[in-house]
Parts: sequence; structure tokens; C-alpha cells
Amino acid sequence: KGGRPAGALHKFPFGDINTGNLDGVIWYLMNEVVTQYTAGVRCPRKFNISQIHRFKVRTRATPELFEESGMNFGTRFAFDQGLCQGRCFPGNKCTGESDCEYHFKKYGFNVGCNNFRDRYPFPDTETSAPDGIWYSLPLSGHCEGEPTGEHDCT
Repeated sequence: KGGRPAGALHKFPFGDINTGNLDGVIWYLMNEVVTQYTAGVRCPRKFNISQIHRFKVRTRATPELFEESGMNFGTRFAFDQGLCQGRCFPGNKCTGESDCEYHFKKYGFNVGCNNFRDRYPFPDTETSAPDGIWYSLPLSGHCEGEPTGEHDCT
């Protein structure tokens, strides 16, 4: 289960987005949407986010990902306005679209995940939301019904 800041809910399909659990979404709103790069409240807000929507999502890792790593989630990529920016690190340093393409080709379009408690890749310091989790949902992994774990149905 996760929430999604919904500034662009009607602009983009449900995919090629980032989402999170409640702690992760609230931390994102407080640290990147309302006050990003300023000393006070920012208007308009980043991506014009003004609502949070809640969705229930079912996932299944591809066999390639699970067999190699034993994990149900892959790399959490940053999606901005529907474009995969790669893995992002402090200082807005992102690996780029080629990193996304490499991982998606090798492992399929898996849902990505990062726990704030891991402090990697970002945020890399203790936060006010230690139980925060962020997810990335690649649109090419979206399928109707129960996920199968095929590259295009995760």
C-alpha cells in the first residue's frame, strides 16, 4: 500500500512514478515539495502537488531478480514527470536514463524500493521519518489482474 503526491494525477498514467508509504510521502512533501531549495514555503509547489492519493498495489518480482538477489523489489529509480532519471543520490546526482534501461533489460520492469532506515541511496542521513519507504512503479511493468512476474507484468 502506498500514497502518491497527486499534482500530476491526470497528466500521467499510473506508472513511471514514485510513491511511498505514508511516512515516506509526508517526508517527501515536507522536504522536497513545500520547501525544496528555499528557506520557506514554496509556491507554486513542486509539480503543483496539492493532494495525496492512496492506492493498493500488488507486485511480483521477475525470476531474474528474485533468483539473483533473493529480493522482491528492484532498484528504486527516480521518476520525474514520467521520465526515469536513474538512481538519485544526495546533491541531486542521478545516474540517468541509461541506468534504468540497463536494469529493466536485465531484470524486467520490477517495482523498486528503498527504505529510509538503510540510508541508501537517498536520503542518506537520519530523517524525521525513519520508517519511510519509497517505491518506483515503472509503467511497462503494469498489467491487469494478478502480477505474473513476467518482464512486463510485475
